[in-house]
Amino acid sequence: GSELAEHELDAVHALYLDTFDRKGNTAALSRDFFSLIRERMTGQLHVALARSTTRIVAVAVFFSGGGTL
Repeated sequence: GSELAEHELDAVHALYLDTFDRKGNTAALSRDFFSLIRERMTGQLHVALARSTTRIVAVAVFFSGGGTL
């Protein structure tokens, strides 16, 4: 997570917003939230990106701590 570039973090947040919108829900986490967890949870934030050529098309965000994922 901590090695994500700003443009990748923008894509993570955009996909997060799109998912909530498509499901008819309201997203609660701001773009700033994603920046803060990247900065403050180094080593605990993990992000899997799926790309189509160079474009990020899917994302999974998960956390680890205490020996568990």
